[in-house]
Amino acid sequence: MGIESGVVARLNAVAAVTILVGDRIVADVLPDNMAHPAIVYQLISTVPYSALNADTGKFQSRVQFTLIADSKADSIQLSDAIKTALQRFQGAVSDITILDSKLLNIFDQSWDQDTQRTARIADFLIIYE
Repeated sequence: MGIESGVVARLNAVAAVTILVGDRIVADVLPDNMAHPAIVYQLISTVPYSALNADTGKFQSRVQFTLIADSKADSIQLSDAIKTALQRFQGAVSDITILDSKLLNIFDQSWDQDTQRTARIADFLIIYE
């Protein structure tokens, strides 16, 4: 399966996340009428992870999480939960082994009058095999 199944399995294994979103962790696009808060993840890139001039059989992926919430406070709480789940995590999940995961950045989207929700974006760099 790959990095996506590993990331979803990890998020589903952490109570700080599931207490907030339940099973509302989806790829690429938030379905219409899905309750909030929710997490939408997107694979931004995957490249081989090399050591000096040798291939290691490992990969490095950048995964972006859009944390959708009904308020600024809820988006902050959800971003804290995803950091708890992924920041510097190491371990076997699903069909991969995550060797390291680190937060690259977090930024906010502005309040959307039409949808009445806000979002916070979190990018993680994940090294796995």
